[in-house]
Amino acid sequence: MRRPALALLALLPALAGLQAPVDLRKETPQAREQRLEAFVATQTGWKLELTPDYFVLRDFADAKPARELAERASLLLRQVERDLDPPKPDTKWERTRSTLYLYSAEASYHAAGGNGVDSAFWRTSDASLHLYVTDTTHGKRVVERALQSVVVAEYIDLRGGPGGHAPWFLNGLQMHYSGYTLKAKKLAFAPREDLVERLREMTKPFSENFVPFAQLFRYDSREFNGHNELGIDGLDVWAQGGSLHEFLRLGAKTDGFQPRWSDIPRLYWAEWKSSHDPELATKLALTGVDLAALERVWLAWVR
Repeated sequence: MRRPALALLALLPALAGLQAPVDLRKETPQAREQRLEAFVATQTGWKLELTPDYFVLRDFADAKPARELAERASLLLRQVERDLDPPKPDTKWERTRSTLYLYSAEASYHAAGGNGVDSAFWRTSDASLHLYVTDTTHGKRVVERALQSVVVAEYIDLRGGPGGHAPWFLNGLQMHYSGYTLKAKKLAFAPREDLVERLREMTKPFSENFVPFAQLFRYDSREFNGHNELGIDGLDVWAQGGSLHEFLRLGAKTDGFQPRWSDIPRLYWAEWKSSHDPELATKLALTGVDLAALERVWLAWVR
């Protein structure tokens, strides 16, 4: 019989670091494995499995969906790395395993810090991803998208170090990579139909309801999440941010597209890893970019 959620909440901070304020990012792989094994030994129904990229903890018996989710996360990590930090010859990113917690029980997910809005979150203090895998409200595909979104946050955090980012960069990337689909163990980008329709509504001629790019690149997290002077909903802003990254990566054949634009995310990322200053990184990424032209060509591409 599963222990009640309150008992789980009491045990997790000490044994798994779920609520612990201490920084567990630097613990050795051996220490992390021992800590997680101690957690599993005390909790009925929890199981631990190791993959090349993750310590996978699940509170359900079937290993197959857990392995599939871990594989999806690993493939996306590699995709983001190829796009932002293309590996150089004879070099390899050496990273320690993150911890992937998979919850079938909503109470356990909430006890770990999850909210009622999202199906997943990334916590930097102990390098852990948390996913509510039986989110019946949102459905399987939305759960997969939520995982992919937090894998982006994982990569950015572990590869660049902790620190704040410009929302157009981080949140836009998260929305973009949430659209990837997995077939035959290969990831491929597929535009999200829900966002395509939303963007078309936002950009209808004579009734535009999107954020001008001159403002979008300056928005802070609060404004990006819907608390902005234009009154544009947070999901609409996120959709626009995701569309921006899709356009910069895939819109090169659009009339008027300037090759320099494709470098915007990588230039931001390169500067941020050096300075950890999102304003400076954004300024450098946009140096010489005509935002009015970028917005005009993006609009034609969306429509």
